Amino acid sequence: MIEITNYVDGERRQGYSGSFAAKTTFLEKEYTLPDSSSVDIADALGSAAQAHDQTARLSFQERKEIVQRAAESFVPTKEHLEFVSAATGMPLKYVRDRMIVGAHLLSSLPDICAERYGIRNNEFLRPVGKLGYELLCTAEGPVCAFLPANDPVEAFFLYAHAVLSGQSLVVKPSFAEPLTSTILAEAIMNAGYVRGGINVVHWNTANVARKNLGAELYADSAIRIIMGNAGTLQSLVGERARNVVEYSAGNTASVVFADADLECAAKCIVQSAYGWTIDCVSTKSVVVVGKKTRDDLVERMTRLLSHKKVDHPLHDSTDIGYASAPVVSSIEELINGQVEFGAMKCPMPFGRLSEVQMKPVLCEVSSLNSPLFNRENPYVVSLFVCADERDLVQAMRTLSDGLPARKRMGLGVYSGRDVSEQVSFLKEARAHMIFYNVPTTNLNFALRHQDTFLSDALLVPISVTK
Repeated sequence: MIEITNYVDGERRQGYSGSFAAKTTFLEKEYTLPDSSSVDIADALGSAAQAHDQTARLSFQERKEIVQRAAESFVPTKEHLEFVSAATGMPLKYVRDRMIVGAHLLSSLPDICAERYGIRNNEFLRPVGKLGYELLCTAEGPVCAFLPANDPVEAFFLYAHAVLSGQSLVVKPSFAEPLTSTILAEAIMNAGYVRGGINVVHWNTANVARKNLGAELYADSAIRIIMGNAGTLQSLVGERARNVVEYSAGNTASVVFADADLECAAKCIVQSAYGWTIDCVSTKSVVVVGKKTRDDLVERMTRLLSHKKVDHPLHDSTDIGYASAPVVSSIEELINGQVEFGAMKCPMPFGRLSEVQMKPVLCEVSSLNSPLFNRENPYVVSLFVCADERDLVQAMRTLSDGLPARKRMGLGVYSGRDVSEQVSFLKEARAHMIFYNVPTTNLNFALRHQDTFLSDALLVPISVTK
């Protein structure tokens, strides 16, 4: 049994209202969490508010040293790695890789920000056209944040930006994977961040007595960051959309142009789609320009996928792990009922391996409205062929029109042309994030974010600024 606590005002706390027991989605690892009440939320917010003046006064150099010390000291245990794998279904080797990516983000982000913005008197200057990472934090605080369970890097991403922008933070992780956020908060505080600068609270969102806690946390914070889940956003925001940063990509698609390096495109798409089975910022839908491009890309992807091993997530040889039983069943039903959505071709044989696993599915659909195409289905990568580039803008509009308000489509673009030559298409695509000739999972991208078109041919993401 793993006991996970709140982390408030620089110390572990059990909470005032007892705890509740839970099991991971997979492999039945048991753990307990505080079932926090309004008192716990008020404590965390009070701690963050009290810390805010001190965190804001830290120099950039001090903030940089804190996150870099945290990166050096953060060494996940075997128990921690296996917990994340059991919570998400992500193969253990990818969990390990994502922790390495997270630590690298902590250590490298300060220099990326300094290079992109320049530093004068410990304040960021205007962007200078360098690639970097994106999350907008202003001087106002404290911040509350809601994190999803699907990728441990989300916590690193959030905490690094919060510390570098001198913010105080209250975090509510998903109770499906609450461990990484809590351990990382303690590591950053131990690295020297102001006491109360990062606070983590947990509660059972299935408990009707706790249903208003998210709204309380939202209402009493200055900036709200909601990562990943549109349902969470809609339930909390309603008409109160002031100072909300939603960091989520909606559906994520890729466009492969005829002039693309197809071997590179195939590798990137496979890496993104099948690095794990869970929904994340990953490519599940691919729009291909021209039948010849489609044929060549399918041949390359089929070869790459034939070497992927689908197995138990904790086995080091596993490339593709688990998805929940209802999700796997729904995919099987969609595949069997695909006649409703038009013709479907499957270059690879597919089949259900167990209650929580399938072989990877690569298919071509004839309709952009097929649920196999426009949803982020684990195990499935679907292709749609446009006759030529003139059809692309309408295809992108069709894919993005059905997304909820404040969610945009993520877009991977594979082309031999320079990104500056694609600006007109990228503007029309109305994408939330744009990845150019790289996997969507590598966190190094150019983008449009929350309806703000970015300068320098989309090569300057928003980053930490005051």
